[in-house]
Amino acid sequence: MPVRWRPLLAVALVLLAPPAAAGAGPEGRDAEEKDCAACHVPRAIGTDRKVVHDPARKRLCTACHERHGSSAPRLLKAPGASGCFACHPRSRFERRTVHAALGTPGCGACHAAHGADLAGLLSAPQAKLCAACHEVGGARLAKAHGGREVQTCTGCHDPHSSDRPKLLKASLHEGLAPAACNRCHAPAPPASPAALSAPRARLCAGCHDPARLDGGGPVQHKPVAAGDCGSCHEPHAAESPKLTKAAGDALCSACHRVQARKKRHEHAPMEAGCRSCHAPHNSPRRALLGTTVAVLCRSCHPGAGASEAGKGKVHVPVAVGECTSCHDPHGSDLPAMMKGRQDRVCFWCHADAEPRFVRLHAHAPVLDGNCGACHSGHAGAAPGLLVAPPPALCRGCHLRIVEHGAGSSHGAFAARECLECHDAHGSNVPGMLREDEARRRAAEGESPAGAGGQACGACHEGIATAAAKARFEHPPVREGCVTCHEPHGSAKGPALSKREVAAICAGCHAIDRTDFAKRHMGYAVSGSRCTSCHDPHGSQTRGMLHDHVHAPVAGGDCAACHEGPGSRGPPAVKRAGVALCRDCHGKMLAATLARNRLHQPVAEGACLACHGPHASRERGLLAAGMVSTCGACHADTIERQRRSRTKHPPVRDGRCTLCHEPHASDLPLMFVSPRPPELCRTCHTTRGHRHQGGGFRDQRNPNLPLECLSCHRAHGTEYDHLLPTPRREQLCARCHAPYKG
Repeated sequence: MPVRWRPLLAVALVLLAPPAAAGAGPEGRDAEEKDCAACHVPRAIGTDRKVVHDPARKRLCTACHERHGSSAPRLLKAPGASGCFACHPRSRFERRTVHAALGTPGCGACHAAHGADLAGLLSAPQAKLCAACHEVGGARLAKAHGGREVQTCTGCHDPHSSDRPKLLKASLHEGLAPAACNRCHAPAPPASPAALSAPRARLCAGCHDPARLDGGGPVQHKPVAAGDCGSCHEPHAAESPKLTKAAGDALCSACHRVQARKKRHEHAPMEAGCRSCHAPHNSPRRALLGTTVAVLCRSCHPGAGASEAGKGKVHVPVAVGECTSCHDPHGSDLPAMMKGRQDRVCFWCHADAEPRFVRLHAHAPVLDGNCGACHSGHAGAAPGLLVAPPPALCRGCHLRIVEHGAGSSHGAFAARECLECHDAHGSNVPGMLREDEARRRAAEGESPAGAGGQACGACHEGIATAAAKARFEHPPVREGCVTCHEPHGSAKGPALSKREVAAICAGCHAIDRTDFAKRHMGYAVSGSRCTSCHDPHGSQTRGMLHDHVHAPVAGGDCAACHEGPGSRGPPAVKRAGVALCRDCHGKMLAATLARNRLHQPVAEGACLACHGPHASRERGLLAAGMVSTCGACHADTIERQRRSRTKHPPVRDGRCTLCHEPHASDLPLMFVSPRPPELCRTCHTTRGHRHQGGGFRDQRNPNLPLECLSCHRAHGTEYDHLLPTPRREQLCARCHAPYKG
């Protein structure tokens, strides 16, 4: 081919190319409709009628027709009924007995191809169509129908095909036997060919006793109670079993549309059909259930309900078998087939909880309405139906709330008692801190009002009460404890401090300024521990000094113990240890050292083992409360008291000096004078104790008299009354040998 003809050939191929395939999109459909409509106007092809064939309505002409040519009439893609089978299931039209019209001329014998004014695209009324082939008024047809005029053929016959002879439908009423029409209809010929001999309800009840259907029961299906059998059943024949108007759930959904609506989370029995749970006519139970809700649910869900009782606490609806209190048995758009958002469902019973959960600071699952994040809906071993006990439950979300290697931990946190401080659902206090104790203390003026301070005061009552009544307040206390402290644990400072004490103070106080040093007698205190003199929570003393101040500090005479303020580094002491204290406390030290027994820190000259050098909250300038101070060395004694069944008040309350001298004593165990049993009698009566007095000796050691400590342990035991044995008889047998064994 010459090169000069090639451009002309390309243009010709473009012009001859077929248009876009049908259904390629809205633009393709519009082009297709315009092509067809240019010749085939709606009035000519019937698409202007009341009922229009679906492909024609959607303008999909090529769904049935070829565009350019076909071996079938009217450019159809296949001849006769074959083209219809592309959309209509072939099985419905090829059963044992097939309507002859389906062969020739095919579907068009009864149906219009594009549109009609009758349902089903019928080209004429049903009776007229049948009469075109069948002798409707003949004697043969009348005989077969009990001498009655037939008004509608499809009441008994399938118009396409059937597995029964004469195209009869699959389910036939027994009354359709020859000459049996008079069982229900008035004798022929009546004024109306279909006239009944009695009301329909009475006719049906003649053979089907409504009270006994499905075993009977006080709960009846509304159509049964109204005697309206025709709501569900055809009177003559039907394609569905038992003459039902539709198969399976399609029948029920005609009335129960809400239950039949497609849900995101479908209940499996819905696939099996309504009758897997419900009786169609009568039942002894509500909602026509075949058995109780609990039995029905457990037939598929054996893990729910009674089998969970071993977990501890069972949710009331589960215990009483009312699963449908929370779940929609027909399906739901919500997970777990819940009837509503979880919190809304829970509030139906727990109405008191809803207003309590409306808080400024709500727990994330509460905001999401996800009660199941913490609670089991059926049963649980933990209180409150929790899925796990705190803190294991809390750690599921809050994994890293304490720095690794925390040097100090909050007692409640260490004891895994999250709910000691936090409200699990929400609070008006930041951090979801509990409000009950906080509100009470704030109302009574016993605790600071800062966020967190109120809740902390529930346990730290002494600090909170003192801070609330302090004459000289520390502003950060009003702002809240978490200004200086970590709530759970800290790796940067003691007592949950966010940083070292000096660093915390330096956050607000310019400790390097000249006027700051002037207030401290010219000493540079930037490296000092501020709390050795000042109470960080407030005080009754100016400068927020501790309530008990060392005399030189109170007098501003720091040089009594320290080198002058010009020295470099932290203020150095003039002499070390007891040598410095002796300057002021010489007489007390002389009297102490004259005793027979010395407290070990005194013997070692370590006054600061027990006392603070500057100021203290405690009397006697103790470095901490007596339990903490004494427990630093006598930890076993404090632990024994903690585990003791009977608490000895002096040990429990930190009043060790009621029984023991703190520095020195002439008596064993550093007892104050007088020694036991006279010492014990200062608090306890000895009435009824026959062993007291009379010169009795302790049989275990004849060198000792029988006294209180022969039978009791002053610091506590695991048994009642501070006894060293679980039973009194065992104790007595230690001395009274005949009773041993």
